[in-house]
Amino acid sequence: MSMEVRRFGGPRREMVGMLQRPDLPAEDGAALLLCKPFGQEAVRTNQMFQALANRLCREGCTVLRFDYHGSGDSPGEGADQTLEQWTGDTLLAWRELESCAAGAPLHLFGVGLGATLAARAALRASRPPGQVLLWEPVLEGRAYLSALLEAHRREVAREMQAPWARLRREGRVQEPTLPGSVIGFEMGAAMVREIESLDVQPMQALLARGLPLRCGVQPAQARALRAAGLPEPLLRPIEETIDWMSGDARGTAIVPREIQAFLLDGLPQRA
Repeated sequence: MSMEVRRFGGPRREMVGMLQRPDLPAEDGAALLLCKPFGQEAVRTNQMFQALANRLCREGCTVLRFDYHGSGDSPGEGADQTLEQWTGDTLLAWRELESCAAGAPLHLFGVGLGATLAARAALRASRPPGQVLLWEPVLEGRAYLSALLEAHRREVAREMQAPWARLRREGRVQEPTLPGSVIGFEMGAAMVREIESLDVQPMQALLARGLPLRCGVQPAQARALRAAGLPEPLLRPIEETIDWMSGDARGTAIVPREIQAFLLDGLPQRA
């Protein structure tokens, strides 16, 4: 396989991505855009995404993984970013992959907030994706923000080796707030407002448009999507949960078996 650093988006919203191609011509396999989650979840899934891209490439797929503007290796300030801008970034990455994929079927895959961004981008893509593959998309924005705050408390307490409540009583820490910094990453007011409004609507819209959709979901997410009208065959129950907000996931390079099966099922296989 070959690997190539790609820079795209222009001087105002430059992004950095890694394009991987199989040894076989691109038209012999699918092409996948991998969409990362936010903040520490992006950091802690980074090695998993690398391993996943390598596996997909060995299966004959062309793969592009990238950092949204203001995140990872891409320039820009994190606090200045918005969900709408990152959706646009995902569309720019989609076009970059399309230009490199030589007519191969294009698919989208995302984890966490990256899954939500993939769903939003799929609704606006000029070339409809072959499949939209979402792993634990954010379906309740306020609950997701609360989870970020709780993860911040938990990880700081772990680092300082003391319960959060005691750290607060002793005045050694301050309560995290949004907008603000959570687990070392800034989230601005505009992003917070947009995330607060997130619900199942993008998934409903994908279904209404007839776009091929599959979701890897926890039980509560499955109930919400069933209530929103998504049929059972589109929902894949997640059996082994990984908390990507937790320091326990730091450096994980093993691609969970469930994610591998979720992605490889139905994708063209290399001969």
